[in-house]
Amino acid sequence: MKTNKAGWPWINAEPTVYETHINWPKISIVTPSFNQGQFIEETILSILNQGYPNLEYIIIDGGSTDQTLDIIKKYDGNINFWVSEKDRGQSHAINKGIDKCTGEIFNWINSDDVMLEGSLKAIAHTFIENPMLEVSAFKAEKFGQVITNMIVPRAQETMSLEQYLFQFWLMQPSTFFKLSIFKSLGGLKEVFHYCMDTEFFIRYFLLNGTEKMMLNEQVILKFRMHEMSKSIGSQLKFNEERLGIDLAICRAVLQQPSEKTYLNQITRTELKSIEMASSIAINQSALKAAFDTKWKPWVEDSSLRYRSVAEYAAWYGDTKNQRIYSLKAIQMNPFKILNWKYLANALLKR
Repeated sequence: MKTNKAGWPWINAEPTVYETHINWPKISIVTPSFNQGQFIEETILSILNQGYPNLEYIIIDGGSTDQTLDIIKKYDGNINFWVSEKDRGQSHAINKGIDKCTGEIFNWINSDDVMLEGSLKAIAHTFIENPMLEVSAFKAEKFGQVITNMIVPRAQETMSLEQYLFQFWLMQPSTFFKLSIFKSLGGLKEVFHYCMDTEFFIRYFLLNGTEKMMLNEQVILKFRMHEMSKSIGSQLKFNEERLGIDLAICRAVLQQPSEKTYLNQITRTELKSIEMASSIAINQSALKAAFDTKWKPWVEDSSLRYRSVAEYAAWYGDTKNQRIYSLKAIQMNPFKILNWKYLANALLKR
């Protein structure tokens, strides 16, 4: 198969006889970017080389100072819109891109991720075959410097809505929305820097439920893990933002200030203030049970928020953060054997 200089295959864009009769929906993809010139060409080519006949591709760069702009300009003729200017962060960049989108189906693909061959047509088929569908969630594979290829675990269809609100796991880059739905919910909340996708998913579930979402087994994307990735280096901040989101759900649904029970005992970090509303019938006792299942252990074991980061780091072979957060966990609870176990494993791997 013919490949480009980055090593990614050039996909044959010629439609099959069957596909010539398909009215392909327009898919809009936004790539937010900032100083990831070592990765972005692979991302761009993995999207443009899909051979998808109705693609709208937009890149919103935050004013990169590395080789990013040279790479974007190289593919200028195949990019519908791009800009490079200072912004207020990733959420703001994505929202700027959404404002430019005119398609039927939407997602953002970060500048260090890679779409697999045939992904866009697979995505389109799910919406063509299911006209009432609003969300199509596929699987993704993590790869990179500190992890071997691994299919990411994902939400189960058997989960209740109440469980979904606190315990769901969808990979954002492999989850595509109807653009009209995304825009109707107001896009991303810029107050979030780590869990903006999670907050959006939860806002969608609270207002629309899960009936118009499809879970697909096909792997359509490779999610890159590297030392500069927020997914590796900022797990504690991810957890703190997620706690703020979950507390907001309790305020909206249980109509009580759950912070009095959990906030001061779990973290002293200032949480983002957001408002949520629900138009879906929620079982309040089931919701509280789901919340307790997730967060009560954090109250009972003060070291858990650090140990969970050490565990995450160990999972990805990040011995530096495994060691740092194991030590913090030990300081919080020196009697917890698991805290010492993660530290010992990190030291042995040095």
